Amino acid sequence: MITPLKLEEILTSSREECEIVASQGSKKFLWGDFTHNCRHYIQHFNELPRGAWALHNSDAYEFACQLIAMWQLGNTVYLAADTQAVSVQRLEKKVVGFIGDFPKHNNLSTIKQNPVQSAKPLNRQDIAMVIFTSGSSGEPSEVAIRLGQLETEAAALETQFGHLVQGCSFASTVSHQHLYGLTFSLLWPLLYKREFPCQRVHYLDELPSVFEHNKKTILVSTPSHLSRLPPNVDKNSIHRSSQIVISSTAALSAQDSATARDYFQAEIIEIYGSSETGAIAWRNQAKQALWTPLPGVKISNDDEQFKIKSPHSFEADWQSVNDRIELAEANKFKLIGRSDRVAKVEGIRVSLNAIESRICELDSITRAKVISINSTGGLGAAIEIKPSVILNSQSRRALAEQIKKHLLKEFVLPVIPKKWRFMERLPEDKQGKVRISDLESLFPRKESKQ
Repeated sequence: MITPLKLEEILTSSREECEIVASQGSKKFLWGDFTHNCRHYIQHFNELPRGAWALHNSDAYEFACQLIAMWQLGNTVYLAADTQAVSVQRLEKKVVGFIGDFPKHNNLSTIKQNPVQSAKPLNRQDIAMVIFTSGSSGEPSEVAIRLGQLETEAAALETQFGHLVQGCSFASTVSHQHLYGLTFSLLWPLLYKREFPCQRVHYLDELPSVFEHNKKTILVSTPSHLSRLPPNVDKNSIHRSSQIVISSTAALSAQDSATARDYFQAEIIEIYGSSETGAIAWRNQAKQALWTPLPGVKISNDDEQFKIKSPHSFEADWQSVNDRIELAEANKFKLIGRSDRVAKVEGIRVSLNAIESRICELDSITRAKVISINSTGGLGAAIEIKPSVILNSQSRRALAEQIKKHLLKEFVLPVIPKKWRFMERLPEDKQGKVRISDLESLFPRKESKQ
């Protein structure tokens, strides 16, 4: 039984200095290195104003040291998903300054020096972090996270999966700059004394080199990666080292789950949740297609309104979730789609999920996303086609007509998408999510008015 570390007391925790904290290939960082580096940043940041700071560092080890230092000084951290100009502009209105990989004009040297207050570490109930999330709704909104939430979610993961990860190190295709990557591939191993990776795996072709040391490894990933497994790699080290694969941000299809299980020769554990709620439930499709709530999470579907009550959610009371479920035996449930993706087109209400599902019934199509593209509610559809389909102007027109004919079996003509975009792959962010803003960029306003 591992005694977990506590974030507010982490630098005074009892742990052997020679224990490995993080790794980058054969290079190892020990507990003594980690605490020394954290204290270095505390001393460096101590002269800066207290308040909210934006943090982005592509190196997870340096990021963790800077994050701990910020919390030890009583600061709240805005977790920046990237350092693009639009993100920096949004953060400038929220934070005292910027730390890490941001453009030079935003670095520490330009921060105005205000009177420095005495340092007081955050406690469990303090706001430790703020993230931006857009989900499927467009303009990013802020989600505040308490220090205790991060510890409690890591504890739930350990309770449910700790027996599977004993003695393992972690690898991740997900950036620690996102909440899923931060919780699963950094804080969980850090608090429970396992190795976390300094760098994420950008492409699964890199896995043989990541696994070359043959230590049992937990891979944290997404359906975006697991549905496109590279065929031409040496799988010997992958098979020797893969312990379990964890997938989140969207549900895996039954076929993709089975293919990934054969590819890694390991169990595929899916996590269902959101930035607002944290992790809610899990499943292993090799054994059960239904979702099981994580330890401590309660679920309700009264009046067909899905609600959860979770010890690692910001809300202490019941919290609504914008998904529809069917409850099954033993408190398990089936996801049956979003509850908030209903559009009104020429006065007719229609489920965008239903249109997407019908489009994906056609053999040549992998995924479909449908959005409103103008003020009258007209719809546009972004279609991801299978690799075997050759795209040219003639085939695009033919495929659009085939989809329209198929949709007219169930939907009336006004709600059939008017604009189509066919592509080999839908636009995705680093988390493997298809954002509404990226879809909207495929359908310029001036075009949608024609």
